[in-house]
Amino acid sequence: MTTLVAKILNILQPSIPALLTNPHASPPVRLLLIVLTPTRTVPALNEAEEGKGGIVRSKKSGKYRKGQAVKGKSIFGDDEEKGKGKATDRMIPDELVALKKEVLEKLLKEISEVEWRSMGVHAVGSAAVQLLLELESEDGTSALLDILTDGLISHIRTSSLR
Repeated sequence: MTTLVAKILNILQPSIPALLTNPHASPPVRLLLIVLTPTRTVPALNEAEEGKGGIVRSKKSGKYRKGQAVKGKSIFGDDEEKGKGKATDRMIPDELVALKKEVLEKLLKEISEVEWRSMGVHAVGSAAVQLLLELESEDGTSALLDILTDGLISHIRTSSLR
């Protein structure tokens, strides 16, 4: 499975910047990034957890699924106790965690500052930016936040060193 996910990421990597703002491609890419983060809980698909997976599924999609009585089960085999807001660390190979960090670093290099800011107010891209900011904060970095705040973070760091 590790090899398969690594191959998927390597194939998608050049296209990810464009996929983040695509209404049909962005949710699976965001879900893939969540799956590769050991400290993040994977959103549940049942109706009881509606609203907690908003970073992956849009409100429109949730309404459609509710109207169609679409139900699904987690591929992770989560029981009823899990997924109720409890954060649990999942076992993810170090290779995949490193690959996720590499993808995030390449995104920061490939997307310009102006594109990041416009993506932050884009209907689809804003959810991707929000997720990437959360992933960045979990890693203890602030490069994207610095881009979005037009250098405020680096300015505060340099002024506090004086």
